[in-house]
Amino acid sequence: MRSLSIRSLVGVIALLLPAAVAFLCKYLDRSKFQHDATYKALIPAVVCGSLVLAVAVPAVLVMSARMPLIYRIVITMGVWLLLAVELYWLFFAVVVAR
Repeated sequence: MRSLSIRSLVGVIALLLPAAVAFLCKYLDRSKFQHDATYKALIPAVVCGSLVLAVAVPAVLVMSARMPLIYRIVITMGVWLLLAVELYWLFFAVVVAR
């Protein structure tokens, strides 16, 4: 992953993954899809996995960049702050606005 554009694309996709998973789960929850025990058991694993990827992948990509350490730390904290804002809005979009 040497190209900056590929690294940026992978980071943005990983950062937006929880939103895609949340809206997909909301759509499946309201569909006529029959919910069996396997489906219900996979929901927490998929949601937690998307959150772990959203936290780890952008941080790894930023920390492996060639910048001074303080810039990398500040950018990583900024990305995590954006993730917190995303999760805040997802909470209202999925849970509160039923």
